[in-house]
Amino acid sequence: MHASSATHARVRGVPTLPHPAFATLAFVAACLAAGNAAATDRYELVGTAVKAQHVLQLTDWNVFEAGAIWGHHPLHLDRSFVVQFSFSLLAPHQVPPQADGIALVIQTDGRQALGADGGGIGYLGLHGIASVVQTWTNNHVGFSLDGDPYSAPPAPADLGNAILITGEETVAYDATNHVLTMGGHLYVDGVDYPIADSRDIDLVAWLGSPEAIIGFTGGTGAAFSNQRIQSWRLTYIP
Repeated sequence: MHASSATHARVRGVPTLPHPAFATLAFVAACLAAGNAAATDRYELVGTAVKAQHVLQLTDWNVFEAGAIWGHHPLHLDRSFVVQFSFSLLAPHQVPPQADGIALVIQTDGRQALGADGGGIGYLGLHGIASVVQTWTNNHVGFSLDGDPYSAPPAPADLGNAILITGEETVAYDATNHVLTMGGHLYVDGVDYPIADSRDIDLVAWLGSPEAIIGFTGGTGAAFSNQRIQSWRLTYIP
């Protein structure tokens, strides 16, 4: 059963992530060295998303919010690319629990798309894939390929019981070999947890289009969190 901060049963678990895909690190390094940065300064704000204090805020300390930030320019899925981003999730009044999480999303539902709030983190129900950071008692970190954040791998810590979660991720897609990878770090109340995931996937075939929309989603339920994207960069590989 899925847990959410709204209505579902709460089941705690603190399993570990799969081993990092070390073979992909050379590809990521080559991407960053050779790539061309794409514009990320134009975007659409949907739902509760706002620009706040020079960062992009998906949700605030309010119940049942869902927000999305979508890049203005289409993402070309037939080209290799790297996305780097950093984020922060702050529990209300610095007292846990917090809910419900965020996701980097690649989708084909358009620039006004927004999924379910609560444990859906603004991504549930979209035709897309995501790199998920789901908190509350669900605790998932990594790739979801089916529009469902609950299908992502288990997190390395009890995220919903944290006051402050910060992190950075690098998500890379190799369009020649059809490999999607993620690596980075979560800092859970100051404790560093390396994170990684990797999937074999042809994004053009999977999403049914050579172009998609890229951006971020977040959601809250009966519990909530201030959830912000601090920075992000998209780089194409020539």
